[in-house]
Amino acid sequence: ASPIYTHFTSPIRRYADVVVHRLLAAALQLQPLPDSARDMDALRECSDNLNKRHHSAQMAGRASVELHTLIFFKERSVVADARVSKVKANGLIVFVPKYGIEGPVFLGPRAGVQPAGRSNNTASGGEEGAYVLDEEAQTVTSRDGSASYKVFDKCAVRISVEEGVGHRRQLVLELVLRDELPDKEKVA
Repeated sequence: ASPIYTHFTSPIRRYADVVVHRLLAAALQLQPLPDSARDMDALRECSDNLNKRHHSAQMAGRASVELHTLIFFKERSVVADARVSKVKANGLIVFVPKYGIEGPVFLGPRAGVQPAGRSNNTASGGEEGAYVLDEEAQTVTSRDGSASYKVFDKCAVRISVEEGVGHRRQLVLELVLRDELPDKEKVA
């Protein structure tokens, strides 16, 4: 253990942390500056490479989660409790605690297209432009005043997988009436 440390200190050190520690130790005059740190172009190139690889690892992790989520919901349609995390002019972003997923819920037809074989009997309904966003109040309200949603509101969503363009599957969240949500699924 060291009496001096930074937030980079970790039992599992990445090379980026090692580089920072070496530079920090040199700046505090605890150790001499390594020769590898004297070449600014090489240090910048190393930093760029580390950042690129870190970003790639994040993207791979997200893609893995997306793939496994699609596999899990592939053959099922589930109604789950959700919370509104963001409001937009054309819909909501909701978080589904039970499954740890967040995604968009459109308050009208997506790009003017209704999925084949699907009737529009959900709680979202409505036509394009039928909702008004109040950014200051963080609410979206139907023009006729019959429905209003704000950040942290409880709602229920149907989670399913649809095949989109080029046979690419995507997770779809649709707003449904909370009556469709079984009591045991409702989060306090």
